Amino acid sequence: MTTPNIEKIESDIAFLRETVGERNKQRYTSITISILWAIIVAIGSLINDFSHQYSGWYWLTAPLIGFFVSFYLGKRASRECGTLSKADGRKYATHWGSMFFVFVAILSITNVHNLNGWVVGQMFMLISGLCGYFAGLHLDKRYLFPGIVMVVGAAAVDFVGPYPWTVIGFAFSASLIISAVKMRPQHANT
Repeated sequence: MTTPNIEKIESDIAFLRETVGERNKQRYTSITISILWAIIVAIGSLINDFSHQYSGWYWLTAPLIGFFVSFYLGKRASRECGTLSKADGRKYATHWGSMFFVFVAILSITNVHNLNGWVVGQMFMLISGLCGYFAGLHLDKRYLFPGIVMVVGAAAVDFVGPYPWTVIGFAFSASLIISAVKMRPQHANT
């Protein structure tokens, strides 16, 4: 092999390393989505404890709106980083969107068995926590710890008082923001 070929191979490897590195950096650059969901959960938790007559409507609308806003914010952040990928977009949308199908099943089960709103909330929290945990394992590590907090919170809500939903909701919101900030790389500027 001649020297120019070795230099070309080294150049190609350096390019690939840089490209993969940039793609991995993108996952942690924007904390806007984490802040959005921290706010949605914190407000919903307050409603659960202090105005529970509105909690059903809130939890039917806010997560759906949050899903579409998150999709837009994620797409915009990916475009700004130069890593916009339809495959990645579909993967994230399918992962998080699958929760809505599970929630329809939960509503069906709770309706048939006449379960109260408290238990329904716990089931939603448990499924949301598992979805976050699996997102942390497979999509974005910053969702791992908040997922665990939500899974534990689904059971702990029975033992925390006097405002259990607020305590658990704020704990989750704090874990979401802390994870997003702590896992944000030094190079990130958004």
